[in-house]
Amino acid sequence: MFDILKKNSIILGIILSVITPIVLYFLLSYLVEILSLQLTWGIQLVQDKNIELVSIFANLFIMYPYLQKREYEMTGRGVMISTFALALIHFYLHYRHLLMN
Repeated sequence: MFDILKKNSIILGIILSVITPIVLYFLLSYLVEILSLQLTWGIQLVQDKNIELVSIFANLFIMYPYLQKREYEMTGRGVMISTFALALIHFYLHYRHLLMN
């Protein structure tokens, strides 16, 4: 089952690092929504852009093991490239007003 994760491919790294933040974003959003309803009667505890950022940087936990082993270096590079791309897109979409001044 996990043999697919033992391949050395940039494409595999990109796929892993795109799927992980999407799944984690929905899980964290659901958790924050449930906790907001129970603890604060519906007042949002965390902004969505912060949940996005945590979801993107969770890729670091995927990237580290792949970069530690030489035989999976290309997969680690794929994870790293797409993580940085997702982070740049996030910062551009949410903080571009700071760049314009």
